[in-house]
Amino acid sequence: MLFFFILCICNIIIIQTAFNHEEAKKQGYIIPKKGVDAEYDSVLTELADIKKDLDKYLEKQKQHFGVKVTFHGTDRKRYQIEIPESQVKKVGPGYELQSQRKGFKRYYTAEAKARIIIYIFNYRKTCQ
Repeated sequence: MLFFFILCICNIIIIQTAFNHEEAKKQGYIIPKKGVDAEYDSVLTELADIKKDLDKYLEKQKQHFGVKVTFHGTDRKRYQIEIPESQVKKVGPGYELQSQRKGFKRYYTAEAKARIIIYIFNYRKTCQ
C-alpha cells in the first residue's frame, strides 16, 4: 500500500513539472518541456534541421534569381517560392506555377516539395 502511495506521489510530481500549466490553459493543449518526452524532443530537432535546410534552399534560390525571393503560404501550400515577375524569365522547367499576386508569381520545385512533405510529416508528429 505504501509503495502504491509513493508511486502516485511520484506521478503527480512528474505531471506538475512536465509542462507549463498556464500555457496549456491558454493554448488548449500540452507542450512537454524539453527532456520530458524523448520522442517529442527528437521530432522538434528534426523540424529545426528541416527548417535550416529550407532556409539554405531559399538562399540558393536567391542566388539563382539574383533578387530577394521569399517563401509564401500556409499548411500544405507553405514554402511556395515567391519570385518577382521581372525575374520569371529565369524560371526553368523544374518550376511549377502555383499562384500569383500583382508583381509576383509563386512556384514549387520538386526539391521544395520533397522537403515540405518531410516537414509536414514531422510537424504532424508533434500534434499527436
